[in-house]
Amino acid sequence: HGDEVIGFEDGFKGLLDGHFRPLDLNAVSGILARGGTILGSARLERDRLREAAENCEELARRYGIDALIPIGGEGTLTAAR
Repeated sequence: HGDEVIGFEDGFKGLLDGHFRPLDLNAVSGILARGGTILGSARLERDRLREAAENCEELARRYGIDALIPIGGEGTLTAAR
C-alpha cells in the first residue's frame, strides 16, 4: 500500500529527540530469533513523559506521521492516553 513504518529509538525519548529509523523488510528481517528490542527502551522522567504526551500531535506533524502506535507497558499506555 506504500506505507512506511518507522520506529523511534528508546521509545518516547526518541520521539522527543527525533531519533528514529525506517523499519523496512531489511531492518526487521531475522529479529524474531533474537531477544530484546532493536529500538531500545527508556524510562522517561515524569516531566519528559508529559512533554512527549502534550507535544505528540505537533511531533507527528513534524515527522509526517499519520498514525502513532505506542507499544510498551503501563508508562507507555499512560502517556498514550
